[in-house]
Amino acid sequence: MIRLSALNDDSSDESEPERTQESIKQAQEAEALELYNKALGYQHSEDYIKAEETYNLLLSSDLVKEAPAPEEDEELKHPGQVLKYSAYKNLAVLAENKGEYEKATDAYLEAVLLDDSDVTVWYHIGKVFMKSFNLSLARQAFEEGLRCNSKHWPCLNELCTVLYAIGDYATCLVMIANALERDENYLKGLALRDKIFKEEAYLKRDYKHLRALFVSFIGEEDAVEASKYVQEALKLREERLKLIEADKADPLPIDPVKPLTSYTWASLGECFVVLYDHLTSPDNPQSLGRTVNLEDYYKAIVTPDISMPHKASLAKAAATADNLAGSSFSTEGFGVYKSTGSSDNDEKIKKATKRKKQPTNGLENDFPPKRRSARVRTSKKKEEDINYKDLIQPFMPFPLRSIILAEDESSQDSLNDSQSNFQKGSQPVMSQDGKAPDKSTFGQSSEYGNVISGEAETLDVLTFVKDYMTNGGIIDLMIKFGVRLAAQRNKKWPSALADVFLKVYSRLRKHVILPSEFVRDQDETYTAELAKLILVATELTLDKLLTAKSKSSSSLSPASSPRGGATGVSPMNVGPGISNKFLATDVEYLHCIALDRSIHGDNWLEMAIRVNWAKARYLMLQGQMEIAMLYLDRCTKLLAVEVSPLAEPITVKLVNCKIDNNITLENVHKKLESLQRCQSLEEVHRLYELGQYEDVVQLLIPTLHQPQPKTKASELGMSIPERPAQLLLLQDSLIKLKDYKKCLECTEVALNEAVSQMSPCEAWSTTLLRLFQCVNTCIDESKSILEGFSQVKLQSLTLNIIKVIEASIYSSDVSMEPPLASAFPWVLLCKIIKSKENDEEMEVDPTPKHNTPVLTSVDSPVPIVGGISDNNTDAVGSTNDAPAVSNTLRFLRTAHDHLGRRGWCCNNDGIFLLLCVDLLREQLSKPNFSSRDDLVRDLEQCFLCLYGHPSKKAKLRGLQEHNSCQIPLTWRNSAVVFNYFKPPELPTFDSKTNTISTEVQNLMRRITLVVPQHELEAISFDNVQAFMEGVNDDVPKLPENLATVKRPVVSELFYLLADFYFKNKEFSKALKFYTHDICVQPNRSDSWAAMALIRKSRLESKLNACEPKSEGPIQKHAVAALR
Repeated sequence: MIRLSALNDDSSDESEPERTQESIKQAQEAEALELYNKALGYQHSEDYIKAEETYNLLLSSDLVKEAPAPEEDEELKHPGQVLKYSAYKNLAVLAENKGEYEKATDAYLEAVLLDDSDVTVWYHIGKVFMKSFNLSLARQAFEEGLRCNSKHWPCLNELCTVLYAIGDYATCLVMIANALERDENYLKGLALRDKIFKEEAYLKRDYKHLRALFVSFIGEEDAVEASKYVQEALKLREERLKLIEADKADPLPIDPVKPLTSYTWASLGECFVVLYDHLTSPDNPQSLGRTVNLEDYYKAIVTPDISMPHKASLAKAAATADNLAGSSFSTEGFGVYKSTGSSDNDEKIKKATKRKKQPTNGLENDFPPKRRSARVRTSKKKEEDINYKDLIQPFMPFPLRSIILAEDESSQDSLNDSQSNFQKGSQPVMSQDGKAPDKSTFGQSSEYGNVISGEAETLDVLTFVKDYMTNGGIIDLMIKFGVRLAAQRNKKWPSALADVFLKVYSRLRKHVILPSEFVRDQDETYTAELAKLILVATELTLDKLLTAKSKSSSSLSPASSPRGGATGVSPMNVGPGISNKFLATDVEYLHCIALDRSIHGDNWLEMAIRVNWAKARYLMLQGQMEIAMLYLDRCTKLLAVEVSPLAEPITVKLVNCKIDNNITLENVHKKLESLQRCQSLEEVHRLYELGQYEDVVQLLIPTLHQPQPKTKASELGMSIPERPAQLLLLQDSLIKLKDYKKCLECTEVALNEAVSQMSPCEAWSTTLLRLFQCVNTCIDESKSILEGFSQVKLQSLTLNIIKVIEASIYSSDVSMEPPLASAFPWVLLCKIIKSKENDEEMEVDPTPKHNTPVLTSVDSPVPIVGGISDNNTDAVGSTNDAPAVSNTLRFLRTAHDHLGRRGWCCNNDGIFLLLCVDLLREQLSKPNFSSRDDLVRDLEQCFLCLYGHPSKKAKLRGLQEHNSCQIPLTWRNSAVVFNYFKPPELPTFDSKTNTISTEVQNLMRRITLVVPQHELEAISFDNVQAFMEGVNDDVPKLPENLATVKRPVVSELFYLLADFYFKNKEFSKALKFYTHDICVQPNRSDSWAAMALIRKSRLESKLNACEPKSEGPIQKHAVAALR
């Protein structure tokens, strides 16, 4: 077969891409030019439809789309730019001929964006605007044309007509004078001049300086034609006025986009949000001032939502409905009232149904259960009945068991008391006649127990819709909606209503201009209603921001300042569809009018308290703690105002806020004390950053034993995480000083406090995790530290760890994202049990065996890790197995089972399973050990969870898939895995057995990816390759400094992989790994022999093929085989 080559001798590989790119560009230009010529042909043959389609194809071609945008005042040079410009011009002409003036205008403007120097384009744009009677834009187009060419007569001629039609007589006379200078017999100019002077005689006197206007006059023979020019201009004026009058007419009402599904405020607000988004859509923006037709909402047939949450009675709802029937909307109750004690009938309130036992940590109220299907509840029923104290107690050393049993009994009593107290606290305070008491101040009343729901809400929504059938558009409706809800801020809103309210407010706020706080040019009623609306929106926005901040405090660390929020509030973290863009402006506006009694009237005290409270919350979000203290101090003074001599302390409730919702003198003082502690913590933090850890310890040790009040869920928002930060600073400083004994003692005290403060605030959850890490570090760094640890402190430490385990397991059942999904508590318990086993032999547990639950698989009868074989059903193990399997290993098996059920066994970078692997390997290394099969299965279960190996036939081995997040295989951990799964003896090159399986091969390939470079090649791979090919005669040999260095993994890893591929006849891969093996073990004869056989086989194949080959490759393979 003849081969052709290029004739130029200077061709190179580098020139190939350039030629290819140039050929592609030429092909694109040819294709685009062909499309343009085809479109021109269709246009000349009056086939306008095909012409338009072809021009659009041209615009979508690669050449045109990839054409760069031209620079300013730069001519069109790129072929794509020229074709694009011409295509748009021709498309505009086609649209203009069809009367599609808007489409033609768009095409002309696209052409102008490419090149605005073509006067004819501007002329055509002006003519299109004249045809659509848009004379203002026509004037601009003709003026742009004259800018391009001041002598362009068609633009000047049409501009005179347009200027007269729009009534700009002064400019029109100037343009006529310019035209008459070029043609003194310009008839249209003379006719319009005379008409202007006739209508406005003073202009003839004012424009005498334009001499060209007075040179020529209209003859009698031209009077009829001149009149036609005037009539043309007057007709344009008349048509333009018709368009203006049409625009002034009231637009048709706009129909809602979303139907009203229920007569609730939340549903109505969602409808308003959807309609606003539709009207402001960038694709089709519409006027926001058009009346909204609410006729369909008033006549809608919906099923009223009569559910009564928060235990509001039906009788109260009916009474409220009756009160609302005669009014347009509910009036706002007064928000300041005197706090009173609970009535005598509190004990008579109906108690909730008795619940099953749960841990006494407060999490049951902080993580409300999410809705789950019946199947999920049924499948988890068996797990929920497990008592983890009873489960863990048999594994513990005997001195620690009694304290667990005693705590279990006391916790049951405290649980019952706390549940009773919670049920009482959740009920509204009732008067003796069974009704909510009226809290009154200055003769006004306020009910905080009412709920927006049921028939009352339905009637209220219907009344709102009826009252605003006539409205000023969607903005007006949203303002009225917000004002109506702000007037009911003392009632408990449904859970979704607050979000809907903020969505509505965030949309209407950009259209609201705040009244001046200095000039009373607005109606005082409107100003007062708007202030209440803004204040409620501000309070709810701050509540959402503070809730999000309390949950995101998991970033708390000793190295972070407790004030870390000085960067400001992000506008994107409130919620979907909600913005806090105007939060700072709103807070400042409210602060300016807070004490204005002319606006707020008798409500001024309540408004002042709420505004200063909101201002303090906002400043604390910003990290400006010193200024926040000033506003909190103002709150204390306002709350201390004596309304009357017999009045009790004032209380303001923010009913619909989750946190900081009870403004009392006591709560404000707590916030002030918290901020003051925060200031002192700033100094400690500064010392920590300077590395003065001893000073940090001296300052914080005295505060460790100070009693701290328990944080309530409603106090989390404005609380500064100074206490968690103190604890973490202290522990971290002690670890950096390597005072592990003192650190463990302080951690036990801190852990006791942290467990008592467990709450939804992520700061405490993170603190617990950090404290567990400190305990783990102390035990690892000082092996015998638990031997000298006080028995009482060890008991307290163990008990708190078990409490955290209970809390984490319970929170996982009621929350999709539990804050305590950690494996550290199980690790610490294991190390405590292990330390006591090393000190003394465990005493026999006198408790009956039936107290310990049987740990078998919930889903199948196949025993799992942590499960028991059929011959031994005791979870802790029979007395015959006790000497063989230690309590530590049995505890690990049980812990792995329960962590695996929730997919937590690999949490915290797999620390629990890595500990299991170490302890199981240590036990399996002992000779004559019984129950070896069970421990082997446990170890393989650990490997399966950690690295996903072995995955094949896992169920046949008794392994289970825990669905945990596997950790990456690292070089540090690979030695354990490799040594376990490698063959007991290395196979020889001629053996037919003892090679690794395919699954093990995959595992070893993963290990090769993490081998460090310094371990990978003791001898250069290129040097070995050069020797094999005969380029270098130096036999591969280890350097003297590496000859005695042992490499336990790489010394066998590559050989096992090469042997696997060799015996599976994948010779290319085998050669690669044999060569790597030679780099680390050059004296291994099996590698040399196997490579010789491979290369000999390849040489025979080439010779037997009988193909015409040159001698070079044959000699190369022969040399490699001989080597």
